[in-house]
Parts: sequence; structure tokens; C-alpha cells
Amino acid sequence: MLIYPDDLRASFEFDKIAELLAGHCRTIIGAEHARDLPVLTDEKAIHQRLDEAAEFQSMQRSDASYPVEDIPDLRAEIAQLDQDEAVLDQQAVHRLRIMLRACGQIRRFFQRYNEDYPTLSLLSEGLTEPKALIRSIDLILDDHGNIRPNASPELVSIRKNLESRQREQIRAFRSALQRLRQSGALAETEESVRGGRQVLALKSEFKRRVSGIVHDESDTGKTTFLEPEETVHLNNAISELHREELREIRRILRDLTRSLSPHQDELADMLMRLGWLDFCRAKALLADEMEASRPPIKKGSRINLHHARHPLLLLMNRRQRKATVPMDLNLDSETRILVVSGPNAGGKSVCLKTTGLLQLMVQAGLLVPVDPSRSQFGIFHSIMGDIGDAQSLQDELSTYSSRLIRMRYFLEHAGADALFLIDEFGSGTDPGLGGAVAEAILDALRRSLALGVVTTHYANLKIYAGRTPGLENGAMVFDERKLEPLYRLECGKPGSSYTFEIARKISLPAPLIRHAESLIKQENLEFEGLLSKVQGLEQELDRRQEEIGRKERELNRQMEDYKAATLRLEEEKNQIKLSRSEKQLDALARYEAEFSELLQQLRQQQAREQLSKPAQAESIHQALRKNKASSEELRGQVKKLRKALKFEDAEGEIETGSAVRLASGQQSGRVLELRKNKALVSFGQLHSTVALEDLVLIKESSEAKGGPRRAPIRPQSPEGSFDRELDIRGKTRDEAIEAVDQYLNDAVMRSVLSVRIIHGKGTGVLRDAVKQTARRYSAVSQIRHEDPKLGGDGVSIIEFV
Repeated sequence: MLIYPDDLRASFEFDKIAELLAGHCRTIIGAEHARDLPVLTDEKAIHQRLDEAAEFQSMQRSDASYPVEDIPDLRAEIAQLDQDEAVLDQQAVHRLRIMLRACGQIRRFFQRYNEDYPTLSLLSEGLTEPKALIRSIDLILDDHGNIRPNASPELVSIRKNLESRQREQIRAFRSALQRLRQSGALAETEESVRGGRQVLALKSEFKRRVSGIVHDESDTGKTTFLEPEETVHLNNAISELHREELREIRRILRDLTRSLSPHQDELADMLMRLGWLDFCRAKALLADEMEASRPPIKKGSRINLHHARHPLLLLMNRRQRKATVPMDLNLDSETRILVVSGPNAGGKSVCLKTTGLLQLMVQAGLLVPVDPSRSQFGIFHSIMGDIGDAQSLQDELSTYSSRLIRMRYFLEHAGADALFLIDEFGSGTDPGLGGAVAEAILDALRRSLALGVVTTHYANLKIYAGRTPGLENGAMVFDERKLEPLYRLECGKPGSSYTFEIARKISLPAPLIRHAESLIKQENLEFEGLLSKVQGLEQELDRRQEEIGRKERELNRQMEDYKAATLRLEEEKNQIKLSRSEKQLDALARYEAEFSELLQQLRQQQAREQLSKPAQAESIHQALRKNKASSEELRGQVKKLRKALKFEDAEGEIETGSAVRLASGQQSGRVLELRKNKALVSFGQLHSTVALEDLVLIKESSEAKGGPRRAPIRPQSPEGSFDRELDIRGKTRDEAIEAVDQYLNDAVMRSVLSVRIIHGKGTGVLRDAVKQTARRYSAVSQIRHEDPKLGGDGVSIIEFV
């Protein structure tokens, strides 16, 4: 991989990305991988590293619990295992056991999720859990890494003798202490420790009267620290036993080290695999922090960015609670070079650096903050950049010549698999001459088939890009009215530098600006003025199109409301007709029943009395026939009205999704949810809880099922008074939900504009219950708290559409 110049990684802040990545590592080896992050050209290797990061990212977003451990860096200890006299200390052995146990946990994890994370599972196959080695360590060390008392029979014997001698020494020392205390020979502080031995603090005038070894004296000379004679031989024995104990522990550790030696290569490989897995996990953590994802990699040279953001700028803006403007950019066989222009501090360099940094990251196997569904990356074998950030007074005279040296290098190494990125192309010398040289270099780079992004203020480069196939202009958008950069890239047109407009904004004297304009060649001034005018007109056009679109959407909404209102009015008329007809039909049915009963009684009476009253019977017959005819005609009208309303009563049980109507009227709706003996029904845009006994199952015509949705019909308002304030203080959460649900249902049915629910402050349980219940009603437009003077967050105001 050719990366030129050597400081290009730093210029594009790739080193900062690597440092952030290292900060997410939990192992030294993983952090080293992060800081020494290579930019690759092998397509298979790039895919593998991207897959490793993407799988870990998927794992973090799942329920799978990856066993994370702080694995120590054991490379030095493992390297000692091939030395004949090497002895690992107990802490090194303890850390080695931690590593072995982690290997087993991680291996078992990936065996369980082998199909979900195939790339990482393959990487973990080298991890084993040598139980025999762990068992041999467990026999010697406890869980805290200390030598067990029974690590060997010899150690058991030594420590037993040591404890016995220590008890004897304590008894002898206490005896001497008691004797000298009674004689008044001890100083105020009676005992101390010198050279690891317990000594008596004597008044110096008594030191010749007491047998023992003098270890020290106080600074004043008034106190002598003496080891009494009766404990000297015991302390000597204890010291010798300590030495024996250390020799035995070293022997035990030496034998354990020798048992580990044959596994040196295996241990080293496992340690490196753990470090690499830690590095892969860090890539996923950084990706989540940067809102990054895995982009597609295509053959050949290309960069297709959609909704791309500079990672470091994204993180900085997030800390400052600012939005990061995304960028779209395409470099491929059709558009090989993008010439970006616009005002200073307008985002040209950010555009250039975003392109270079994201390409470096992808070829290093890192996930990037782009839209993965519409972005694509190719693979470049050369990435060359000329940022020109580092400038000083000492280098100023050689700036242009150094930039030309870099351009010569670009031309020598440019090709179809090369990417070049040049900031402020052509600057550093006379604008006229520099622009001409820059145009010639740009043409040579075009003919080399390399891909690149350059930023410039030169008019001739903008004109050249506009008329040359394979090149495209890009403008950093500038707010013409506010004279502020918008940091948005628009491809297909050049950008103005807005030099004089900015000068006027910062209130430079008007005569000075006019004088400056007079010094500019007329054609250049006209070109910049034309660009500014075109961009201003485009922005005005965009604003007008947005306003027209808004008004068009509003008009369409009003038209839909009008159509819905017309349909609703027609349905309401049909509802009224249907209700009146059904009442008449019910009355006729009652009359028919009464006539039939009367006729039957008359016939029975005639049979009993053997009377003949044909006139009366015929009259009743005629009335009955007339009533039946009216009923048939009325039934036909009802059938037509129900067909117009697209429903008719049906048999069966009411279920979720059933079409129903109110038993007391003809308002139709659909069951959203069943709640014991009640149902949540959607009447168009309104939701209402209704008892099942008050609902009738209806059939829907095929037109209603497949045709356009009917306008919603607001249920008729129930009769009786309604209190627009509900107090639920003192209720349990379940009681409050039931009360609020019924209350809001009544409020919706009555078409009130707002209600007031008093729940108190307390723990907030009732307040949350009110919000939770109110959000189930689509008719609720807003939930807010009362004014602090009227109850604050102890009262919720609920408004309806």
C-alpha cells in the first residue's frame, strides 16, 4: 500500500481514530493492534476484518453475553518457558490461569453461537482450555494466587515446624517482657521490631544488665532496642525455616514452569488470539460510538458516499449537542475527479478529509458512518494527499515549490487504482500562473485515470471541471441572505467564494471594497458575481419550491378533509334515515303482531259463539295486509340504506378485527382489542371502549373491504351531564387506569376539547398511568401538565383533536 506523504495518516487524523480505538481495548495486545493499524489492499483481508467488526457489533446488539475479561500481557512470561532454569513466580502463574480460563469461556461461547458469528467462531477455534494444566495450577495456587499450604508434603512439614517455633518464640518473648516490666527496665514503648525481629525497648541504663543482642538505639540514646537472649535461638530457627519455605516454593514453581514449557507455542497463540478478539470488540464499540456500519466493498476503484459524516466531527458535535451535516459524493468511472469550491470556512476541507479518512478506515477494516444501503467503497493501492495544513514563516518561501514536488510525485504514481486528495489546489504562488499550472496538472491526473477530490478558489479550474468529461464541480452551499456557510455539498455546480460579500458583512469600509473590486479582472469579477447570483437564485428557488410543496400538501389535506366531510355528511343522512326507518319497521312489526293477535281472538270468539261477523274480520284482514305491505316496502328501504352504509348484521362471535356497530345506533367501527367483557373499538380516527353487549357484529361488503376507506363517523354523544375534571388521588394504579380509560372514552364520545385529571405528585405512578392510558387514544392531541400555580405536574391536561 502506497501512502504519500509519510504524515498523511496524521493529516487525515487517522492516528486519532487509531487512538480512540486503542482506548476501547481491554488488553495491551489489542491496543497495540489498534495503534499499529495497517491500511490493506488485499480484498479478502479487508472483507474479513470488516466482518469481524460487524459480527461483534451484531453481538453487542443481541442478547448474547460475550465473556469479557481483563487479560494480562503474558508475552514476557511465556517467552521464558523455553529457558532451562526459568521459574515463573506465583503471580505470573495466576495470571496465566486467568488467561486459560478465559480461553475456555470464549471458546464455549462461540461454539454456542457458531452460526451467528462464523468469522469470529473460526478465529476462536485456536482457543482451548487445557484442563490438566489448570488443574496442576489449582493444586498449587488458591483463587487469589497464593501458594496453598498443602502444595507439597515438604511445604506442609516446613510450615508445621514454623508455626511451632513461632508459638515458642511468642511465649519466650512474653516471659522476658513481663520480667523486665516488673524490674522497671522497659521504656515507655515496651516493644518494637528491628531487622524483622521482635525486640524489647530498654532504658539505656539497663542494657548491660540484660542478656541479648542490641539491634538499635533511639536518636536521643535514651532507649536501646534489644533482642532477649531466650528468643535469639528461636528467631534464628524461624529465619532458617522461612528460607527453607522459600526454597520449597521455588522448587514447586520450577517444576510447574517445566510442566508448562511444552505448551509454550500453544499458550503464545492463544494469548495473541485473545488480543485480536479484544481488538475486534474495540472496533465494534468504536463503530457504535460513531454510528458506523459495514459498507459494501466492490471491485475496482470507486467511492460512493451517501449520508457520510466525518467521524471525529460527529463525536465533537455530539458532545456540543450540535448536528453534523451529512455528505453525498460519488467518484467512479464516470466522475473521476470532483472539484470542490466555495467560501473559506465553508466545509471544503472537511469534505476532502471525510473522503480520505473514510477510505483509509475501510481499507483498515473499520466500520464507517455512512448509509450502508446506498454507499460503496472500492480498494485503492495508492492514496496520496496534499493538505497543506502545516505552515510556518520559515517554510513560507518554499511552500509552492514543496507542493510542486508533491504534484510531481502524484503524476509519477497516479493510475487507475490511485486516489489523490488536494486541498487549496494551485495556491502558494501568483494566482494567474498558479491556476494555469494547476489546470495542467489536473488534466494530466485526469488522463492517468486516477480518482481524486481537489478544493480550490480558482475560476479557471471551475470552468475546466464544468466543460471536461470525467470531472465534476461541487459547491459548498452558502446562505445567500445570512452570508453563513451551511456545510452542505452540492455536486454538479461550482461554488462562489463570496469574497466581497463576506467583506461587506464584517463591515470593511465600502471605499476599500470598491477599490479591491476595481483591481480584479473584469471577467473574474463577473464570473464570481454570476456564481453568487446563480446560487442565490437557486436557494430562493429551493425556498419557493419548499413553500409551494408545503401549500400543496396543505391543499391536498384540506381537499381530503372536504371529501371526508362530504362522505360523513352523506352517511349521517343515511344513518338518520336508517334509524327512522328501523323505528317505523319496529312499530309496524308491533302493529302486525297486535293485528294478528286480534284476528286470532276474533276467530276464536266466532267459533265459540258460532257467530258470523265477516265485515269485522275482513276489515282486520285488510289492515293486516296493508301493514305487511308497508313492512315489506320499509324493509327494502332499510336494506338499501344498509347497503349504502356498507354493512349488515351478521351471526357469530365478536373477535379482534371484527366489524361492529353500536346496538343503540348505526355507528360502525372495528374491534382493536378485547378486554374481558369490553372491546376497544376504532370509529375512524376515534378509539372508544364499549361493552360487548352494546355491540352488534356486522358484515362488510366486498366494496368496503377492498375499496377506499370510508370517512370516520363520530359516535353519537351519550346523554347526561359530564364533569371535565377527574380526581383519581388515593386510587391504586389499576383502579386509576380503569377510571381514566372510562373517563376518556366518555370525553371522546362527547367531543369535548380538553379534560383535567388530578393525580397528585407522589411517586409519579398515577401520573404515568394517566399518560399510558391517554396515549392509547388517537383522538388525544396533547398531554401536558397544569400551570405550577394550579397544581403543576400533579395535574395532567389532556387535549383532543
